[in-house]
Amino acid sequence: MTNETRKISGYILLSVPTIIYGGYFLLSVLSVVGGLTALELKGFSHYIPVSNKETIHLYGNDKLPLWANELSETITFVRHTRNELFSGMEKGISDKYTSTVFWKEDLDELKISCPEKACLEMLNEVPDKISLEHADQLIQGMTALSPRTVQQLLEACTNVKVKRLFLWFGSRHNYTWFSKLNTDNIDLGSGNRVIVKGGELDKTYKITVPKNFQP
Repeated sequence: MTNETRKISGYILLSVPTIIYGGYFLLSVLSVVGGLTALELKGFSHYIPVSNKETIHLYGNDKLPLWANELSETITFVRHTRNELFSGMEKGISDKYTSTVFWKEDLDELKISCPEKACLEMLNEVPDKISLEHADQLIQGMTALSPRTVQQLLEACTNVKVKRLFLWFGSRHNYTWFSKLNTDNIDLGSGNRVIVKGGELDKTYKITVPKNFQP
């Protein structure tokens, strides 16, 4: 299979490079591909798409042109700002938590969020856009995250719900990187957070989760 229609994780066919570079970078809308899209590009997702229309999650504080989603009938671009998770974080700092994906010889590499940051971005969509079950399956493959990077991002993250949910998943799967985190340096706020209505309260992270998800 050529790079023009590269297959990701066995399921996702992408011709996105041309669209992203032609529609965004050439128009000086400087965004980073992140969240679920970045995780898919890194091979973490094994979900078969239920829709023929693909969603590309872009992170950055630049607004997308109004006609951005007219570039393709099969792709929807969704813009997120850095402030959703990292209020006040400068672009230069944010760019340190990126990696690249090779597309083809005549295109530059595509900048995407590193897996640790993409995971936090993905969890911000739970449960409204991404189910807890889907998030759990994604995180099951994250056995080799960098504890140093995770620590830095969690300390910088300003979204309490996302931080608690991330730590809950890490504890649930008992990963080695999780055991190396210093949670005393991570601000987890106060009060309870409802992730799932009618769920059971996890007393450690003070979030409501389904009973069948308790470790």
